[in-house]
Amino acid sequence: MIKMKDKTAYKALESIAEDISLSRLAKSIGKDKSWLYHKLKNDIVNGVEYRFNVSEYALLAERLHKLAEDIHRCAEELDSVVQDANRTAGRYYTNENVFEYPLFKEWLKLIPELERTTILEPFAGECSIPKMLEQYGFKWKCYDIEGGDNVVKRDTISNFPKNHRVCITNPPYLAKNSATRRGLQYPDCEFDNIYKYCLKLMLDNCQYVAAIIPDSFIQSGLFTDRLYGVISLPEKVFEDTEYPVCLAMFSPKKSADFAIWRGDTFLGSYRELSKTALLEYRDERWVFNDENGSIGVICADGNKSRIRFVKGEEIDSEIKESSRFLVRVSGLPDDIDRDTFIERCNTILEQYREITKDIFLNSFKGLRSDGMYRKRIPFKVIRLILTYALERMIV
Repeated sequence: MIKMKDKTAYKALESIAEDISLSRLAKSIGKDKSWLYHKLKNDIVNGVEYRFNVSEYALLAERLHKLAEDIHRCAEELDSVVQDANRTAGRYYTNENVFEYPLFKEWLKLIPELERTTILEPFAGECSIPKMLEQYGFKWKCYDIEGGDNVVKRDTISNFPKNHRVCITNPPYLAKNSATRRGLQYPDCEFDNIYKYCLKLMLDNCQYVAAIIPDSFIQSGLFTDRLYGVISLPEKVFEDTEYPVCLAMFSPKKSADFAIWRGDTFLGSYRELSKTALLEYRDERWVFNDENGSIGVICADGNKSRIRFVKGEEIDSEIKESSRFLVRVSGLPDDIDRDTFIERCNTILEQYREITKDIFLNSFKGLRSDGMYRKRIPFKVIRLILTYALERMIV
């Protein structure tokens, strides 16, 4: 193992340095092996000490994220050999009890004659949800494509159960493009993820629905007319993955607004949070993933670092049309002081995150050091912040 003097790099790479090719890692960022070795050891070459700068750390982080995604995808492919046999793919089994939060208990009180109601679990798996709610003494009707003890064997996506008022479940998650790539069956529908199709089936057939679904649902804008509230779940819910999820609760009553909670903390109503989301600031001047862009954006939280705006040249990474973690943006007028503009963007970004409680940022796999899910800023929010900052400077 290489003796690394750079403590940050050492901590980050120590546990995997023997499992990956550092030479290939260096090559993937356009450097050679000696460059990376010198940086890791803080060598002095021709009187110059080699140290990583912030941009180089971000570049390495992006490559390692990509490597982690590739490894995870490979592991999922191998898992699918077993998991996809005779059952719908994309299912995660609930590990933590997410039904202790105040909003869920408030939702339960909406349901008339609940004590005499048989609750539907159409994607029961190992019956984790009925076990979590056994304190209430509910009666359940459970279905699953594999069947099991007290579970009716049925493909509920193609043959959804009828005559149930209440449904509490954790439907399967599977992106349409992933299903296509893996040659898996996918329903003929307009939705890009199978959980959305399952959610439509439940809402078409049940008055009251509570579902553990991807946290990105909050930004999707789907099915909001019956949405009573959403709990963004801060904890790791599934035993085998850190997939960010929420608990969405629906009722038959139509509404133009819904409550948003994070765990047991009320964040606000969707309408109120949206008022502070800079939605009126739209400008098409900004060009994303321009390799010559004067503004750079580190678009994702690290374990301890945060999303931020930087100078374009600090993004020492090959810019591709598909880049989402490190990007360069062009469109800043020549007569605007760039340093001041970047500082203002970062100030607005931090205010935005504080006011909106990160609800309009995308959660993705992996926990920060504070135990919360990491966030990635979507291009539409970057665009809003850039435009808002520019308008403040022009005025």
